[in-house]
Amino acid sequence: MWAVLIASVSMTVCVGYVWQLVTHKATWYTRLNTVNRPVTLGLLGLLIATQTPLLDFRGMSVNSQINRLTAGITQPADFDPRYLVNELGRKGLTALESLQHNIDDEQLKRRIHTALTLETKPLTTQTLLDLIDMPDEQKQALPLELVTALEVFARHNTHLFDDATELMLRPIQLDNTPEAEYLFIADTQHRVELRVFYLGVIDGVQGWQSGYMDQKVYGPQSKDLLEALKSDNFEIVEPRFKDIKIGEHRLELHSPF
Repeated sequence: MWAVLIASVSMTVCVGYVWQLVTHKATWYTRLNTVNRPVTLGLLGLLIATQTPLLDFRGMSVNSQINRLTAGITQPADFDPRYLVNELGRKGLTALESLQHNIDDEQLKRRIHTALTLETKPLTTQTLLDLIDMPDEQKQALPLELVTALEVFARHNTHLFDDATELMLRPIQLDNTPEAEYLFIADTQHRVELRVFYLGVIDGVQGWQSGYMDQKVYGPQSKDLLEALKSDNFEIVEPRFKDIKIGEHRLELHSPF
């Protein structure tokens, strides 16, 4: 809408200047004030109107987004809740709060809930844990240092939380240490992304670190992968290749793909 307003004002100025040039060839440049003054006053009036319900561009955009969704023109998977809360201000926020209770698509509900939570609440430990699907007793048993590592991870990987339809954290035993590792699962619109949180040593200090699982699965296989992880329908296997250790340095073989 702003583009239309700017284009209209620019076109009006151009037409006015051309008209003065055609009708007053010799003195056209002395008559530009007859164009500039009314255009300036008109533009001032339009700018004032944009701050009232008469020309509420944000409200128009919000209504357009919601109407396209409810009419089926925009599919739930293509609807972007973060755009409404980030770009359309209070009206977008209010519309999302209402929409959350009036739609049936569970994945979109989840993304709206995440968008509203991240917009209306600071990213604290409690906010983060509320977004993660995990039994309450397991949440309460999480090591404090791990929760802190999760907060840092969330602040540096906001895209996972913005796009996620489901976030999960599962304890898993991936090595021979007594402490469990934790598998973080982000089911986004386009892929299932996996991170592992584990106790490691950096510069002689033990702490929780995170690493990628090598494969990101796209397309229909993502749902199969997610269901297998949820139901513990997987096995843990030893790596094919061992590492090379030189002092404190470990060299690992990684696939190029």
